[in-house]
Formats: sequence, C-alpha cells, structure tokens
Amino acid sequence: MLELQLKKLRKLAGYRTQSDMAKALGIPSRRYESWEREEAMMSLEQACMVADVLECTLDELAGREVSGELSNPYERELLGCYRESTEQRKASILQTARDAAGMSKDAAERGVPDAEVGRAV
Repeated sequence: MLELQLKKLRKLAGYRTQSDMAKALGIPSRRYESWEREEAMMSLEQACMVADVLECTLDELAGREVSGELSNPYERELLGCYRESTEQRKASILQTARDAAGMSKDAAERGVPDAEVGRAV
C-alpha cells in the first residue's frame, strides 16, 4: 500500500516545521498541513512542486518502492545522508565518493580484491 511520505521527506530535507515547508512552497500553512495529515489530496502539479522542493522523486513522495538505480538500500542511505548534510559536508561526501570510486576502479584494473583496497602496503 502506498503511503505519502511528506513528513519523513520534509525532515530529511531540513524543513523542521510544516510552516517552514509551506513557506518554501509559497502556499498557506493550512494547505500543506492538510496534505501531510492526508486530509486533502495534492494535484499532480502540486506533487511535482513538492518533490522539487524536497529534491525527491514522485515515487519517493508516494512511498512507492524505488526500482532501478536507488533500489539498493546502501545507495538510498547514502543519498539520505547527503541530503541531510550542510553544503560543506555535501562537498566532502562527494569528494570521498569520487576517491572511493577511483580506488575501486584502479583495484579492479589491477585485479586486487575489494577487501584489500586501501590497505597499507
């Protein structure tokens, strides 16, 4: 069963209150609150606007299981950590990921098992 994930995604995106989220959307607080409590339904256009502000997909907003690239729980967790971070930390996370990907690629080309990547020689 699909269940709207507004509250969870709002908090992940750093909007502490429903009022903060409503301001970001440029709508009355009562309207947003009614969506989060599932007392009123959003139009597709409104859902797209919410997804844009929350930097999520419509599938995530609807609580639909993610398929494809983000079906891996580690990828979803990494994305969640990234979204919860400050801009400075986001840059650090991205650089760490780039470094790890480069080390993995180099190790694969040399035929080194993953468990040995990053060990001192």
